[in-house]
Amino acid sequence: MKFRKYTHWIALVGAAATFAATLVGIDAPRAETRGSVSGAMDLPAAYSAAIVRSELLAGQLELVNQAEERARQALAGVLPTVGFTASRLWQQEVSGVGNAIFPATQDNVRLSATQPLFRGFREFAALRQARRLAESQDFSRRQAEIQLYQDVAQSLYLVLSLEKEADDIRRELAVYEKRIGELRSRMRIGRSRESEVLTVEASLATLRAQLESMMGQIAGARQLLAFLTGKPAEIPVVDSEPGVTPDHPELAIDRLLAEIERRPDVLAAREARDAADSGRTVAWGAHLPSLDLNGNYYFIRPGSLADSHWDVQVLLTLPLFAGDITQSRSREANSLFTQADLAYTRAQRQAEQQIRTLHATYLADATQLQSLIAAADLNERNSQVQHREYRLGMATNLDVLQALGAAVESLRARDRVQFGLKLDRIRLEGAAAIRPQTHSKTEPRS
Repeated sequence: MKFRKYTHWIALVGAAATFAATLVGIDAPRAETRGSVSGAMDLPAAYSAAIVRSELLAGQLELVNQAEERARQALAGVLPTVGFTASRLWQQEVSGVGNAIFPATQDNVRLSATQPLFRGFREFAALRQARRLAESQDFSRRQAEIQLYQDVAQSLYLVLSLEKEADDIRRELAVYEKRIGELRSRMRIGRSRESEVLTVEASLATLRAQLESMMGQIAGARQLLAFLTGKPAEIPVVDSEPGVTPDHPELAIDRLLAEIERRPDVLAAREARDAADSGRTVAWGAHLPSLDLNGNYYFIRPGSLADSHWDVQVLLTLPLFAGDITQSRSREANSLFTQADLAYTRAQRQAEQQIRTLHATYLADATQLQSLIAAADLNERNSQVQHREYRLGMATNLDVLQALGAAVESLRARDRVQFGLKLDRIRLEGAAAIRPQTHSKTEPRS
């Protein structure tokens, strides 16, 4: 079962937590003491707490901010630049008429402006590229939110599953203790043997050991949930998710596959591809001439131009040869676009494969749950029948114990799959970007 992949290391963490709690005289959190903590936490509340606490999401947000600042910097390529300059020049005095043209002391105070008129469309392509990259980073942030939601759901349902299993063990313990009392009464009147009592007591001791191990796993799972949410490890958790059915219309495979193009990771890959496409325009534009308009207004001007307060210049630059660097950059940009396009195609295929795999797992678990519900009912009825037949001398104590063990094990298996099925749905909806409903600064382009 999918919950079990965490239990090895959680058991170690839980054992350490239980041991530390023993040293300070505090018991590990148990189901029966949860009511002492107010404010139960369900999945939406846990996710809200995790968003505030997550350093990963905060880091992703900073990447978005950096990308947006680069987009603002790219805007400078199409806007004019204005500057103020003041200078004083000292030089050797020139004799004759030259002194009037080039005086020994020259003051120059001017306001300058440059407006790009044409640069091979590079500036506009660079602006589009920067904006696309900013949108790609924002979609990556949204994908990180979905992944955090999956992690929180995994952790919370692991706690719920383990605590439900611990409750099942406690109920089994109560049944065994009742069974021991009944056998002792029968032994006093000679209808049961001492070996039958010892057999049940051995099973009881084994169950108690299982319960202690389970409590260690619960402590470890709760520490993981506390790490994600920042909430106390002892806070009670509840399941607020509705029941699921295999034929739920929202989980139809065709409907889920139709949502692939709305997945944040796919959208991020698409924006990165479009940014690379704009990068090709930037590189190709270096082959074209550039045209700029320069203007100056002089407050102070030296020499014979002292009465000329302004000038305007149109500057045309035509690239002729730059050692093949322009062609090389264009080829590099084409290669980067091909790479980004392949990454976009791969993101689409991986999304489809993930949805199909999770959908198949969901259907299989839903079918398994139906069988386990029937099996739990049959095993419970069989346990009751075996118990009655034992009283009538038609069944042995071993038959009763086997029937009881099968009934409890099928009940535990049913409960595990019930929680697993809800987690299956959460993962499936996350794979189709249905859950959670993240809020982005950008919306997907048509």
